[in-house]
Amino acid sequence: MSNRSTSGATTVGIERRATPRYPVDTRLFACIDGHTVVLKNIGRDGVAIHACGLPRRDHHLLELHLNRSHISLPIEVIETEDTQLLHARFLVLEPSVRVAIDQYLAEC
Repeated sequence: MSNRSTSGATTVGIERRATPRYPVDTRLFACIDGHTVVLKNIGRDGVAIHACGLPRRDHHLLELHLNRSHISLPIEVIETEDTQLLHARFLVLEPSVRVAIDQYLAEC
């Protein structure tokens, strides 16, 4: 996430998302369309993923192994900061999946 203001000056600690994201355990398994990826952070509305080559507005299937459960989530790529990091929002979040994410975040 870029922390630059419109003047170009760096602003530290400003959260631009509607809901905060939390660092993930690097052992958290995730894949997009069958390709293993590493998550940078996760929140109730989306994730940041160490990945490249996915254009903005593309829809994909993100699979997670979270709290001993396999979860499949449709996502939309909303931002590609650089060649190694992208941000995505969850398109559909079933109540049971929201509970699983909330439980995971409570343990962070």
